[in-house]
Formats: sequence, structure tokens, C-alpha cells
Amino acid sequence: MTRRADGPLGGLAACAALVLALPVSAQQERPRAHFLGPGATPCATILGQIAAGQEDVKNGTVGYIIGAWSQATVSRRQAFDDLVNRLGTTRLVQLTFDACQTAPEGTLLGEVVSGSIAKTTAGLGAR
Repeated sequence: MTRRADGPLGGLAACAALVLALPVSAQQERPRAHFLGPGATPCATILGQIAAGQEDVKNGTVGYIIGAWSQATVSRRQAFDDLVNRLGTTRLVQLTFDACQTAPEGTLLGEVVSGSIAKTTAGLGAR
């Protein structure tokens, strides 16, 4: 099956884009997860390194984000998969970087990514 990740965003995708852009609440407890690689790094650190031109950090971070979203499509309903494909990798990465910029100090990239996935899943009524 050929997937199409480009094209105009429909109402569902636009709604998800808003959900993805929401910052992690400062009052929210840290999830009980062990993040690895870029996921274990504070957003501010990653964004600073990318701004300083560290391409290896940027490439590793993009790979982490895409991998997390790709894995999430395995265990969720088709609507989630369709949404991820309609947004496309470039938009998912940009939404993640945007959320990192507004996240409270010390927020890990993994928290932003997993929180965005959870909020999007809940918004679609998926498991």
C-alpha cells in the first residue's frame, strides 16, 4: 500500500496539529518511563545544540521522533495511522520542536513525544 504524507490537512489532521503543539503541563508528573538517547535529553539542550549547528544531534533527534511515531502506529487504530501519514514526518518533527520550545524547563524530549502521542491517541478515541 502506498502512503501519502503530503497534501492539504483535513479537519482531523488540523485538530491533531493543535493537540501536538500543546506544551507539557508544568504540573504534570514525569511519566514512569526510561527514555534513551535523545529522548533522555532536555528539550532546551537539544534545541541549543541544533541551533549551534550540531547536525549529528539534529539527525539523531529527527530519527528518534520519527521512530517513536512510527512505532506508535503499530498498536493504534487506523485513524491514528492515517493522521500520522497525513501530517507527514516533516510536520511531526516541526510540531515536536515547537512543543519543546514552549515546554517547561527540564522537560525531556521523550516526555514531549510520548505526551503528544498519548494526547493524539486520546483525541481520536483510539487505544
